Amino acid sequence: MDEDSQELDDRARKVVDGHLVKQYIVAPMGISRFFVVGADKEYFVTRDSCSCESFQRAITTGKQQICKHIRALEIALQENTIEVFHISTEEYRELRPYLFGTKR
Repeated sequence: MDEDSQELDDRARKVVDGHLVKQYIVAPMGISRFFVVGADKEYFVTRDSCSCESFQRAITTGKQQICKHIRALEIALQENTIEVFHISTEEYRELRPYLFGTKR
């Protein structure tokens, strides 16, 4: 593992150990979304994308394939350490603007 990969893993490990990887499951719709708590907000994360500025900047420059949030999701999925929230459709509607940064 190269130095950059090790640093990324170390930073992701802190996120996982801090229990900052979350999954919201919306019943009865069956929608499931992963978020990782960052320094100043929660980021929407999938296995290959993240809403954080670091990831968005990295993909435009081609320098990095993943960010610490994606790596944290990978680790948390492997270790089954994701904090899961079962929420109603109404709760999802109320949370959505905050989770996706689209407050109206």
